[in-house]
Amino acid sequence: MLMILAVAGLSHQDMRKGLATVEANGREFRLILECEIPVLALALASLRWHKKLFWVGWAIHAAFTVFVAVIAIWLEFFWHW
Repeated sequence: MLMILAVAGLSHQDMRKGLATVEANGREFRLILECEIPVLALALASLRWHKKLFWVGWAIHAAFTVFVAVIAIWLEFFWHW
């Protein structure tokens, strides 16, 4: 789902939001793709070869999820206008 969201976000950008917003969203969607493409590749490779590759991909995804959760908590509770 994250990869579908990132591809859709990169391909359908709304220029009415402003150039800075479009660039920031593009950086965020590229970060999602950069984290999730190796996870997908490792998951597909684990189907045939080493089963431990699945856990490496899972660890990358877990680290990315923790990163996003920390940012969301920081913005919600500690970043005041």
